Amino acid sequence: MFGAIVGAIGAIAGARSEAEAAEAQGRVSKEEAKYNAEVFRNRALAIEQAGEGQTYQKLYYTRQFAAKQRLAQSGQGAMIDGDTPLLLAIEQLQLVSNDINNFRRNVAIEAAYERSGATMEEFRGDNAIYLSELKANAVRRSGMMSALGSLAGGIDELTFG
Repeated sequence: MFGAIVGAIGAIAGARSEAEAAEAQGRVSKEEAKYNAEVFRNRALAIEQAGEGQTYQKLYYTRQFAAKQRLAQSGQGAMIDGDTPLLLAIEQLQLVSNDINNFRRNVAIEAAYERSGATMEEFRGDNAIYLSELKANAVRRSGMMSALGSLAGGIDELTFG
């Protein structure tokens, strides 16, 4: 019977230790996912900031180009207030505006992709905690069943031994 009691205590202690390790692993995975999510959010912010700078730069150069074009056309005696030179300038500005809006859209899509990565990492971390708790509970139950089996075997030995 003494061996059965020692076996039961060992089964419970082992199960407890393994359950604590499973929970610790879940906490570590959660912290890792939290860090990765922050990295994704920082990347999204960096993409947006770089996109803002590049957009400003494109606008600046476009305005410079348009001003130089107007100056060149007026130096040749062209009337800028109507007909072909004005229509050409308007068309070019519309194309540049479309280009800039498309660039902004692409930046927004890239940033959204990074933010969705952050959300997925947070989900992965929450899931790791949940799964580690499930595993810990299963290990504890298994240890208790093993302990009960050891005790039942010891009682059986006393009764029929």
